[in-house]
Amino acid sequence: MVVWETYGLTDVGMHRLRNEDAYAILELRGNYFSTDVLLRILAVADGMGGHKAGEVASKKVIAYLAGALPLFVYHTRDREEFEDKVRMMLDWINKEICVLGKKEEKYSDMGTTLTALIVTYHGNMVVHVGDSRAYIFRKNTLQRITKDHTFVQRLLDIGAIDEEEARTHPRRHELVQCVGVTEDINPDIHWINIDYDDIILLCSDGLTDMLDDSEIENVIRNNSDNLEKIAKSLLRKALDAGGRDNITIVLGRLRRDE
Repeated sequence: MVVWETYGLTDVGMHRLRNEDAYAILELRGNYFSTDVLLRILAVADGMGGHKAGEVASKKVIAYLAGALPLFVYHTRDREEFEDKVRMMLDWINKEICVLGKKEEKYSDMGTTLTALIVTYHGNMVVHVGDSRAYIFRKNTLQRITKDHTFVQRLLDIGAIDEEEARTHPRRHELVQCVGVTEDINPDIHWINIDYDDIILLCSDGLTDMLDDSEIENVIRNNSDNLEKIAKSLLRKALDAGGRDNITIVLGRLRRDE
């Protein structure tokens, strides 16, 4: 039997008063052409905005995703149609959060990242807006799936700076795309293969600001027998490195249950 093993945690960090991150580990059941099917969602959202607005935005995007996904994607016959409906859903979610931000002054300019793995009957989809990240750890090697939607990433893409400069650049947190700030978004969507014992990592930038990819890889490699150990070890190292922001970690692994 095939089983999914999952674990998630979130921490306020060492310097913030509130935790504006949110995450989800969900199983949703529905009907696909008279057949009972399962959708699995792993998601991380990192909110931004004053007066708890970031906290509201991150929780809203997770709640909307969980509520809307079954309505938008059931009865899709292929990946192309599924992807089209996911884009429609994210467009709707983005507009809903935009409307809330405009209606209530205390939520003005709020927004959030969203990075999610959606496991469906069509395959494994990673949806990404912002600078939270998705990784896959396979055969003792960590590979980044997503690319940050940041000003600094654009500088990296054109070769204006290198990775070391990017880690300390004064504009490294400046997003060029997120959910809920403007009426149009263009999420990245990746279809990925997940083999047995591959580990999926989703995280907010509170982790990746504190640890580089090689440090994350070493922690996973040294604790690969247990997802809870991985998450708690990553959190401890990020806090020890300064914990300047909220830290959220979600892990998933596909296993064959003998």
